[in-house]
Amino acid sequence: MHTHASRVWLAGWTGLTILLILFSVYILWHFLSLPADEWSNPVTDFGEASPSAKAGIGMHFVFGVVIMLLLPSQWLPWSRRVGSSWLHIWGGRLIIFSTLPLTLGGFIYILTEGAVGGFWMSLSFAIYGVLIAVCAAQAFYHARRMEKDRESPHFLEHKRWAVRLSVLLVGSGIYRLLIVPMAAMLNFDYYPDRDRDFAINYLNVISWLFYSLPLLATEIYLRRYHGDKRPGFISFEERPSSSVVDAPNEHDVDSNVI
Repeated sequence: MHTHASRVWLAGWTGLTILLILFSVYILWHFLSLPADEWSNPVTDFGEASPSAKAGIGMHFVFGVVIMLLLPSQWLPWSRRVGSSWLHIWGGRLIIFSTLPLTLGGFIYILTEGAVGGFWMSLSFAIYGVLIAVCAAQAFYHARRMEKDRESPHFLEHKRWAVRLSVLLVGSGIYRLLIVPMAAMLNFDYYPDRDRDFAINYLNVISWLFYSLPLLATEIYLRRYHGDKRPGFISFEERPSSSVVDAPNEHDVDSNVI
């Protein structure tokens, strides 16, 4: 039973990892290979941004790529074993500390340029940034205070907050995917005079949905499967070799962790 579940989980992990890599390549190509004047998307930005806004969004995307490429490594159970726990520890550190410039860059863009949808869209992205910062801080806090005990409340809380953070970080890719139906409805040909109102209304709606719905589903899952022993990166019974910030200790490892 566990073997079948492990294979399903591995297939899901592989698929999601490939999607995150492709999304990272898209960001690198679109926002790093093009001149800054061409960063603005006529469908979602409606014009050029100010230099400070470009700097903010550039920082946001650069650290977003770093996070996207590191995130899958945190979901591998074996990354918490002795000998490979450095991957979980240092990958976790880089992700946590990368969320600071990630959110800061987003706030700079919102404050200097504002989201295309106006106040409500800007508010949604601001809340999204605050949620990322809170989840990152909580994951870091509980990792620092994780006890040796297998039933440590800090261990369970660290995992819960890390799962929430992962879902929020993947949300940026969900947002981009949700733009595709809008582009399809416009036949991939945008005319500002004709399509601006429709595009703004659509973007305002998805700016709230792309993270609120996945986060709601995550909360339901975390509450329903608390203490679940099935294999997978949200299995709350497995004990890591160490926290995200402490050096590995071979005595803390359960050799049976999958």
